[in-house]
Amino acid sequence: VDVYMLGTQPHPGPHEAAREFMYLGRFAHEKNLRFLMNAFSAVVGRNVSIPAKLVLVGYGPEEKSLRRTAASLPYGDCIELWPAARRHETGEIYRKADVFVLPSILEPWGLVALEAMCCGVAIAASTQCGCTRDLVRPDVGWSFSPYDQSSLEAVLQQALLLPRKTLFRMGEVAQGRARVYSAANSASLVFEHVHAVFEAASCNGLFRMPAKEGPSRKS
Repeated sequence: VDVYMLGTQPHPGPHEAAREFMYLGRFAHEKNLRFLMNAFSAVVGRNVSIPAKLVLVGYGPEEKSLRRTAASLPYGDCIELWPAARRHETGEIYRKADVFVLPSILEPWGLVALEAMCCGVAIAASTQCGCTRDLVRPDVGWSFSPYDQSSLEAVLQQALLLPRKTLFRMGEVAQGRARVYSAANSASLVFEHVHAVFEAASCNGLFRMPAKEGPSRKS
């Protein structure tokens, strides 16, 4: 991920606007967005005194259906669907959010969650996202079951009630952790793992190891 393009501008920090939950990506069945909308509407209904909104950014085959769902929900007026963003605009969009939510039922990894972290945003990711095991810790966000609405509602409720300064600090930690996944560091990690495999093979006499040279990690 291009952490430098996404993370060069700081998150604006705590502010007084409505608490904003965000998803950015395709509007497709496996993204489980109707599940997110239902959970969000239920939580808003229990906390009507706390301004909140859910922003879905993207495009896809379920867009019309999702708009109908939003119109039918009790608090659907707190849900906004935005068109897909151009690549150079995504950093600015991520930084509008307080929490980025990835509710997928099928997600090989989930690069968008890492991108949100690069922009200083706390994350909530489903247990079916490959990135959850690598990225999600209590100091940067939450995980939840994408098959249990009460699980997601509990996460949204907690994020809604947390002081904004706490969410901001979580975003700061997330941004620092995300920089480990820069292109340079990722290349270095891959090189080190490949080198370790060949080194083990060399120890077994399969072939002679060349001198170790590769990309260096950036701090």
